[in-house]
Amino acid sequence: MATKKRHKKAKRISNRQAKTFPKKQKIEILRPKLQVDFIKGFEKVKSPAGEPAGEIKMSAVILKIAEPLIKLCGGNENRIQSTIAFSVAVWNMSMTPEDQQEDFQNKIIEQIFPTGGDAEDIGSFVYMIDLLLERKKSYFPDIHKVIVEHRLTLSGDDIHLDVMSAPIEKH
Repeated sequence: MATKKRHKKAKRISNRQAKTFPKKQKIEILRPKLQVDFIKGFEKVKSPAGEPAGEIKMSAVILKIAEPLIKLCGGNENRIQSTIAFSVAVWNMSMTPEDQQEDFQNKIIEQIFPTGGDAEDIGSFVYMIDLLLERKKSYFPDIHKVIVEHRLTLSGDDIHLDVMSAPIEKH
């Protein structure tokens, strides 16, 4: 008697199962208290009314100034998340008068590094701030907007950044 070979059926996923599987990993970034207080300090912030046609998107601006630091992250999602949040904070810091920028930078350093912290780590941190500020000045000197909110979505090597910004008056 000949035996019949049975072929395994390919596993199929029902529509209900497909809806429950996550398609992309979403990571939302919450602003630290220092940044929230910083944003509240802008009395002359105009309400965001949408960006005029032809104007550069702020998400592209942040990704451009953060580009060298993102490359150093090596695809590590936590580092990319921290780099974007840090770049947003430095961008907002750059919207203040230069004498206030140094005070804000010192407050950040005091919160991140303990008293008597490693000078090399502090120096690297200050270098990153200076790098971001220099890239902001060289690439986008005429953009005067504060970033009010941002949302980062990472999916593999794909970085998607949504940014809500508001124009401010030049100081």
